[in-house]
Amino acid sequence: MLAILPLLIGWLLDLLIGDPQWLPHPVVWFGKAISACEHKLNRGHHRNAKGAVVAICLIALVFALTWLVRYWLLSLSSYLLLLLDAIIIFYCLAGTTLIREVREVFFALDRSLEEGRQQVARIVGRDTSELSAQEVRTAALETLAENLSDGVIAPLFWFALLGTPGMLAYKMVNTLDSMIGYKTERYKDFGCWAAHIDDVANYIPARLTALLMVLASGKLNLLAFVWRNGPRHASPNSGYPEAALAGILNCRFGGAHYYFGQLFDKPYIGEHERLLTTDDMKKAVRVNRVAEILMILIVSLMRNIAWVVAVVALFCACSGKNTKKQGADAASDEAFVEVTVKYATGFSVRDSADIRLVDVGKHDHFALVRTDDTAVPEGYTKVKVPIQRTICMTALQLSNFTILDAHDVVKGLTGTKNLYNKDILARVKDGRIVKIGMEGNFDTEMVLAANPDVIFISPSKRGGYEAIKETGILLVPHLGYQELDPLGQAEWIKFIGMFIGKEKEANEVFAGIEQRYNDLKAKASAATTRPTVFSGEMHYGTWHAVGGKNYLAQIFRDAGADYVIQDEETAGENLEFEKMYALAANADYWRILNSFPGDFSYEALKSSEPRNELFKAYKERKVIYCNMKQQPYYEITPVQPDVLLKDFVAIFHPELVESDYQPTYYRLLK
Repeated sequence: MLAILPLLIGWLLDLLIGDPQWLPHPVVWFGKAISACEHKLNRGHHRNAKGAVVAICLIALVFALTWLVRYWLLSLSSYLLLLLDAIIIFYCLAGTTLIREVREVFFALDRSLEEGRQQVARIVGRDTSELSAQEVRTAALETLAENLSDGVIAPLFWFALLGTPGMLAYKMVNTLDSMIGYKTERYKDFGCWAAHIDDVANYIPARLTALLMVLASGKLNLLAFVWRNGPRHASPNSGYPEAALAGILNCRFGGAHYYFGQLFDKPYIGEHERLLTTDDMKKAVRVNRVAEILMILIVSLMRNIAWVVAVVALFCACSGKNTKKQGADAASDEAFVEVTVKYATGFSVRDSADIRLVDVGKHDHFALVRTDDTAVPEGYTKVKVPIQRTICMTALQLSNFTILDAHDVVKGLTGTKNLYNKDILARVKDGRIVKIGMEGNFDTEMVLAANPDVIFISPSKRGGYEAIKETGILLVPHLGYQELDPLGQAEWIKFIGMFIGKEKEANEVFAGIEQRYNDLKAKASAATTRPTVFSGEMHYGTWHAVGGKNYLAQIFRDAGADYVIQDEETAGENLEFEKMYALAANADYWRILNSFPGDFSYEALKSSEPRNELFKAYKERKVIYCNMKQQPYYEITPVQPDVLLKDFVAIFHPELVESDYQPTYYRLLK
């Protein structure tokens, strides 16, 4: 029992108080010693050799001094030795401080972007002055993953092998690397050995950290993802815990950052670029804590003390109960996150005390409440939020859930035609999402199987909602399809966010879309030329042309082009070829969106209608094209008007975008 008491005491002290700023810390002394050596020796010739001597000597000195002090205390009293070991373990573990700092980054970011940048600068080495809110969150979570290895798992690993002398020596290794182990002009020679020693010391712990994180998440299928993505990092070790967290959160880390004034382009780790939220931080913190506990158990068991399992389990159970209770109390007292509607015309929001009143169109009114016993105004339908289960009737609605990383809430769809999202398709395949059939022919049994709290409907569709109404499930209209402003359609993200408890995330996502869209729109408005553009193609003898006030026509205008139809129509009309040719014969560009089987070409366009070759845009090879069989168009573009806009600007005014810009959806047909 005495053998593991220092471990338990040191770990519990770190768990309870972290690293108080008022308490002297050995790492500060390490830093002063490293700084003094670097200042004196990092000059002139043989910097590499001098750096090697400094690194090896400082590490050996820490190990030797710790061993000698322990040997001396053992001769006095085993209890003094126990106390020293507990203090060393406490100093060497940084789990609580790390989590505390990462939480503070997210809380600071809630207040302002500048505060978030300042807070994250405390825990990362990169330049944070120009980071976006998303980049601040990414930096914090990358650090959380990487430093779980450096600050918790690796010290415990070396404690298991070499006791507290090895643990403290590892902290010197880690401090050397964090101070001089960079590839900058100043440190590339002197810090070379420090960096290499750190790589060796962390080789096993980094991979062990990733394994423990995967075990903590319960997603063992992520191991292949980790071993595939871990080596992408420039560091031989840091990529593994980062890959584990990227897989657990289904997000992407990495990218270009400035360190000490130099740009370093870090490879991307992960495949899903999405907005990171406070919920992601909370999930990452839980994974860190469980991984830490697993490592404590492993080290304890290595010292043949299995009874500690019961102690840790009891501690976790008590903590879990308290956390759960506090969370429930907080949820009931928490005020609604403010939602302001700026562009959308189909819904409005008013907050009154503990009720959120949402008006949809002219006829539907909903009162969003947190508790069932809340009284609501007459004429409003009560909806307890956040809802946990829903059915989406359209791809536009689904896009709102996708951009908010809320597929867990979606339990039913009308179908999967033209859907490419791998997560949605996987959920349909394994039954987590059911297909309820198309409008007018719904399968009520499948609707009931989905067990939705509400169903979001599109009143423009063929209907068939009467049968669903008989089930007693609440139907909530989603009028995003009626919006004529691209930003107005995207703003329905906020509408969904209010129902699923992700108002904050929705506000942040939309703010980014809005800024990118308006910045590019302003650039395009200053262009000296405005090309003309028309849209569509012949189908079954007629040409459906969208009206001059249509969503698409507005994007053309915002991209610095003029749509050939200038009427006040929104939906558009069906025209004969001759009428369309009269309007668009000399238009500069021709936009086409279809589901052509295979690679679409000018030859295919001519084959579908020989007269198409008469258009100027055809002759000059200026057809703008997107194939819905190759691109996930309708399932995500409603919340990506900024991306669509950039594709069009890149074609109409290429000088306004990056020279190497790669379009996402639309490109000139070759």
